Formats: sequence, structure tokens, C-alpha cells
Amino acid sequence: MVPDGDETIFGEMQVVGPCLTLLIRDGNTSGPSILPIWPVGFSAVGGEGKGIRLIGPMETARDAMNSERLELHGEYVDMAPADARVPNGCEQYRLFLVGRVRNVAT
Repeated sequence: MVPDGDETIFGEMQVVGPCLTLLIRDGNTSGPSILPIWPVGFSAVGGEGKGIRLIGPMETARDAMNSERLELHGEYVDMAPADARVPNGCEQYRLFLVGRVRNVAT
């Protein structure tokens, strides 16, 4: 499923238990953590071997490391698409369906 909207959020990926979350950061202000939903077949590598390493569909956080600052484009959704799975223990996070991602670390 491809997002219909094009909202942009900035933050840092964090592994919290079984959840690969994005801690929203706007300048020096931290917002809530959200749970990105990666489209089937999505992949991204960044940070010269130190940043995010993702291969979709993301079922667990085992394939990722805490990352540098990212820019995610997509939209908030009320439920995960049929081809995605929210890991047990991650239901408390707001869902964000990712369309594009860019490493914006300086």
C-alpha cells in the first residue's frame, strides 16, 4: 500500500523492545514516538554503514540500528495495511505509513 498523503516528519529511529520507532524531533523539541509502517519491498541504507538499515516489510526491529536524523514522507493511518504487521507490544504507538525516507543528518 502506498500512502495517499504526503506529510513530512523528522526524527530519529530507536529500537524500543520489539518496536522500531521514530522519535519525532522538531529542532530541539522532542515529540512522541511513532511506529513507521514500511511498504512491502521498501529498503533504505544510510550513514556510511552506521545509520538505518531497513528491508521491508518490517516485521521486527532486528534489521535496524538506532539511526541518524531522518525525514519520512507518508501519512498517519489508523490501522496497518493488510500486508504489514504491528509487532506485539507496539500497539500503543501512532502508525505512520512511509512512502519515502531520507537521511538528513548533518
